[in-house]
Amino acid sequence: MGYAYAKVSLPVLGTAIVQNAELGYVRGSLHLVLCLIYFYFGFIKKSK
Repeated sequence: MGYAYAKVSLPVLGTAIVQNAELGYVRGSLHLVLCLIYFYFGFIKKSK
């Protein structure tokens, strides 16, 4: 995550695609939301 603060673009391994900091924020936010949804439906809702 430190590369996002430094505004460094990262190449995606094996491709010519480059991931910039803005895409990293979007990707990280999406992963956080999905993780919270799966955690809720997998553990919290099942235990009630």
